[in-house]
Amino acid sequence: MIMTREEFRRAIGLTRTSWEGGHIKAVQTALQAYHDYRVKDANNIVQQREKKERLNALYDACRSWRTRLAHEEGLKGLDAMKMPVMKYLIEQVAEEMAAMRKIPRIYRKVQFIGYHIQTAGDLSKPTNGQKYIGLVDEKKDIESRCQILADAIAAARNDASLEPHALKIFIAPEFFYRGGQGGAYSIESASGINAAMDPYLKDADYGDWIFVLGTAIAHMPVAQKAKDIEMLNLAIVRKGGVEVAKSGEKDSLIVYKEYVSAIDYLGRFFGKGKEFHRGKTDIAHVGLANVLGAERTLRPTDGARNTALVKGTGVPNLPGQKRVWQPSLDQRYKASVEYFDGKISRDEMLRRKKPVSYEISEESRSGLGGGSLFEMKGYKFALEICLDHAERRIFSLNPKKIDFHLVTSCGMSPDNSVAKSGGYLFLVDGIDIKKPSVHLVQTVGAATKTIPTASPNIAVPIDMTLASRQTNFKGTGAKLFELGRGRVILFKPRDCPPD
Repeated sequence: MIMTREEFRRAIGLTRTSWEGGHIKAVQTALQAYHDYRVKDANNIVQQREKKERLNALYDACRSWRTRLAHEEGLKGLDAMKMPVMKYLIEQVAEEMAAMRKIPRIYRKVQFIGYHIQTAGDLSKPTNGQKYIGLVDEKKDIESRCQILADAIAAARNDASLEPHALKIFIAPEFFYRGGQGGAYSIESASGINAAMDPYLKDADYGDWIFVLGTAIAHMPVAQKAKDIEMLNLAIVRKGGVEVAKSGEKDSLIVYKEYVSAIDYLGRFFGKGKEFHRGKTDIAHVGLANVLGAERTLRPTDGARNTALVKGTGVPNLPGQKRVWQPSLDQRYKASVEYFDGKISRDEMLRRKKPVSYEISEESRSGLGGGSLFEMKGYKFALEICLDHAERRIFSLNPKKIDFHLVTSCGMSPDNSVAKSGGYLFLVDGIDIKKPSVHLVQTVGAATKTIPTASPNIAVPIDMTLASRQTNFKGTGAKLFELGRGRVILFKPRDCPPD
């Protein structure tokens, strides 16, 4: 509960005849405006947004007063006595803001932020080698990339053009977590990336942010086929302001890439789609690439759709397809044992033994299934990785009421938007830092409108090669990103999609 204007005046020792500076007046005015407004219907999003706007104004007034006092006047006499009161008030306001962030679709403005960094390596160099840009120690490689990404995010947070109370959507390009010199992390190492970013992103200042942390490349062996290797290209999505390693809510998720491109991996057939995908001169060439220091046959993620003749390790999971899950013999046996031991009822035993029918879907309910459709903060998202976008993975489903269509890529252009009218397609690409690679497109009725990545639509790009912006990772990072640490592109705040 936030203190009232009168409680605030008493706490800082003001009387009716006390002289009040402009900042103190601003705080009192904002306090009064906040308490004067009543939300009559908790389900009325318009009323909730108005309440949040007044809360935002109060927060800004408090921060402005505290900053001015600390930097201009110092903490002397009565001013020093006021500071604890102001800190306490800010804490009350911050708690209320955190509660309001949980209200679906509470935002009026959205700000898109893209990390414009080349993740493809230096394409002027030979692409048939076996070493990727990265470190030998994959854990150190992940740690270093996390630090570089954290620096870019912090630079955006501290930029003067950032709208503090807007919804922020940040995307890093595909292959940001390339996989070290072998081109792919172990699945165990890759699975820890999200938690590794917790120390940087759990701060309450990131409570209005949604992150797509690029993609991570991981591998798993294929049973009974030593030369084959299952490749996973995973987009990592999370909320800010939470510690996902401890969160019980759906604050993070992963999206699997299904289609494999001929430019995804180094090797003899890099960029040669007819050979890599179809084996134009030799069928044995299909899926061949250099991974983990040797030439191997790549297999897409289990359940992925085929890319021409490059096939996954299992039956493709096609949306709308009906499947039946059969409990294994071992599961049925355990159910019987527990029933006869008196641990479960007969009905529970029969339930565990019963086959379950289900339908394949792109909707990510648990956050772990790899589907490309999900909800966060009450908004509907669609997320694709590079070639999945060109192959219309989501567009072919004709999903309804998508607010934000996001694409993380390395060699892709924006197209096939599924965003509703007033919604957005936001694509961040890592193929060539010398070209415009951060794209924003808004749907207007049945048409789309490209928002040019130039002034006045964007702020001055943030140069991440400057030493002053390198807090967590010092240096150029040339062993991780050959063409440097890139820059951060911030679009000016725009209206959120309509309800």
